Amino acid sequence: MKHYFIINPAAGQGKAQNELKEKIISAAEKNSIEYEIYHTTCVGDAERFVRSVCSDLTEKARFYACGGDGTLSEVGNGAYGCENAEITVIPVGTGNDFVRNFDHSELFVDIDAQICGEAVSTDVIKYNDRIAVNMINIGFDCYVAKRMTAIKRHKWVPRGSEYIAALVIEFCRKSGVKFSSVALDGEDVGENAFLLGCLGNGSFCGGGFKCAPVASLTDGELDICLVRNMNIFKCLKIIGKYKKGTFLTDPLALKNIIYKKIRSAHMTFGGDGQLVSFDGEIVRVKELKIEVAPRAMNVSLPCGISLPSKKAEAQSV
Repeated sequence: MKHYFIINPAAGQGKAQNELKEKIISAAEKNSIEYEIYHTTCVGDAERFVRSVCSDLTEKARFYACGGDGTLSEVGNGAYGCENAEITVIPVGTGNDFVRNFDHSELFVDIDAQICGEAVSTDVIKYNDRIAVNMINIGFDCYVAKRMTAIKRHKWVPRGSEYIAALVIEFCRKSGVKFSSVALDGEDVGENAFLLGCLGNGSFCGGGFKCAPVASLTDGELDICLVRNMNIFKCLKIIGKYKKGTFLTDPLALKNIIYKKIRSAHMTFGGDGQLVSFDGEIVRVKELKIEVAPRAMNVSLPCGISLPSKKAEAQSV
């Protein structure tokens, strides 16, 4: 099996890329593997490179997305549909929410553990003609993600506080989402205006917000969370539990949140469309056709990490 390490030079604000390359070379030579290191040159280049390699694959190959969730998403889209392809991530980006779904996530940066890892089949989110590996965010969350990207360019903002800063700014701007229509598993929701929506294969977004707390990467379902518009006082009472993923047991939160497990969703937006974040990459769309693709991606997990067991709280909601 050949191992392809796709390095996004811009990930993590471009820090420590030379150090990462040296670690990859050392681990690859130590483990006597056939490997290639590829540095991306622009947005979309990782997807293009992986798809090009997959078009000629006759045996197993593993693709390491050396970056954040956006790099992983590009690698996943390039590999999707190729039975011989495995994907994984070496999280050197700034969000790195996908790896938060696993215990001992620090092993994802252990190159030796990565090389010795094994692939498991996980679900992915199919939307329109593409896939998302971890999460789709709509409305407030999307505006927060865009704002957070801008805030990260300022060195004076403390590391880890970017999401909170972006959240406060966008709440004051009253950013939200208005659907022309939204149906879950073919049934109309009956409401069109929300503060935000997230649709998760995994549980986390925004650098650690557990907005889909009972999501599973392998249950053949997606978790959707639609938060109704609310004033700042209600928001402040709920936000802590929303971040920790404990809001499903809070009566006040449940009055203001629709949370369901679904297999498909169809959303339309008026005017020029809506900004939507797909694994952290923001695109404007007028329509979203979403469905789960069960066990459709081979994801390599580092040695020492396994798929999360079904937790007690992951009961029907």
